[in-house]
Amino acid sequence: MTVRSMLENSKLPGFEKKSNQESTFSGLAKDARKEGWLEKKSKFLGEWRKRWIVLTPAYLFTYKEENGKMEVTEKVLLKNIEQIFDTPQDSGSCLIDMKLMDGKKYQMRAQTKEEAIQWILEVEKCRRKA
Repeated sequence: MTVRSMLENSKLPGFEKKSNQESTFSGLAKDARKEGWLEKKSKFLGEWRKRWIVLTPAYLFTYKEENGKMEVTEKVLLKNIEQIFDTPQDSGSCLIDMKLMDGKKYQMRAQTKEEAIQWILEVEKCRRKA
């Protein structure tokens, strides 16, 4: 089952199927608590990839593109996050590490420690309410 079909069947708020091939998340932007570019480490190859991150009251979504036809590359249910913390790097960037209750781990990279802390605080706020 593809991410697209899972989302279409889950009836997430804001998800609209516009045609057979084109889907957008028209409601997510107005529901978003925070959104912006971060780098996310790929699971299998360990490569850093630029991703548009959208934080909603219940989920954290990652996309390849900011606008237009967006396809979700990851979807994390906030109530499944066990830990989220920052790890400063020598380069000045800062890692955001997330550990889920099922043992999965995600790693994202912000340009600065301040940006990472802003993301972590917003995730924590939403997670407490989820």
